[in-house]
Amino acid sequence: VQQRYDDFMQGCRDHYNKRPRACDQTERDRIAMSLRQPHSMQNYTDIGFKKIKTPEKLWNLLKDFWENNKDNRSPENWNTGNTYTN
Repeated sequence: VQQRYDDFMQGCRDHYNKRPRACDQTERDRIAMSLRQPHSMQNYTDIGFKKIKTPEKLWNLLKDFWENNKDNRSPENWNTGNTYTN
């Protein structure tokens, strides 16, 4: 597992070869956020979530939006060294 992580980080450094330290800084920020975020989370139900079937009206809105926009994709731009996405 450690080797896989090390290879991942080295791949980031190689990709951003002009600013390889950006990968390490972003990774430190990601870890700090992962440690900080749970304290600020709030559960809205006893178990933290409730799985339900999407109401048909909402599902149709989502499906129609996808069908009308699926061919309008464009690349996302992330900061140099970004090792994660939300």
